[in-house]
Amino acid sequence: MPMGVRTWEITNTTIYSASIGQLDAFNALTGQHLWQQKTDTAQILFDSDTLYIAYEANPPGGGIAALKPADGSQIWKASLYGLATEWVQNGVIYTVSNDGKGQNRAIDAFKADDGSHLWHLPIGSYMDYRVAFF
Repeated sequence: MPMGVRTWEITNTTIYSASIGQLDAFNALTGQHLWQQKTDTAQILFDSDTLYIAYEANPPGGGIAALKPADGSQIWKASLYGLATEWVQNGVIYTVSNDGKGQNRAIDAFKADDGSHLWHLPIGSYMDYRVAFF
């Protein structure tokens, strides 16, 4: 496993491991390294047959992307300003991101199958809200 692992996700057959600058996939039974993508991944989610990542970019920015779990190739990508966290529910990806300065946050919704943006909701300062999805 790469050094400095930030986040990981495990499915029945694969371990996805995100460290600074790269995303790796390993066979969960044998430990064999399957593939690697260069990206600064902050969060990994697996839903149905798609791997979703939240990533950081410089200058401050980031976004979310959908990847094929078999080889890590990109299906779609959506940019957000600031670091995003994400949840997938009922075919929709919900993100909470900030403005890159830690000042303001917003919730955005994207279609999980193609990444099209559904809506944007500013929710105020970074310390004012905690968001829960049910």
